[in-house]
Amino acid sequence: MTPTRVVDELSGYQPTQDEKTWAMIAHLSGIFSGFLIPLLLLLTKAKESAWVRKQTVEALNFHLVVFAAVKTYNGEPYRYPVTIRFLN
Repeated sequence: MTPTRVVDELSGYQPTQDEKTWAMIAHLSGIFSGFLIPLLLLLTKAKESAWVRKQTVEALNFHLVVFAAVKTYNGEPYRYPVTIRFLN
């Protein structure tokens, strides 16, 4: 069985050097700031570039998961923000 390929509306798009740089910053900045800088970039750059928006969202999702893992490991409860809770 072959893995399912996720079709992305930006597949084939070639981002500009600026878009690549902002996307890289979104991913790497989380090492130092957790989800704060990716969130800031999402709020400030998302309207300028769909490429940067998709990459900042990916970085933000990843760093929120890491944040949740650290909180729960420390014995603190964590609830994901803006989540529809189907199970309670």
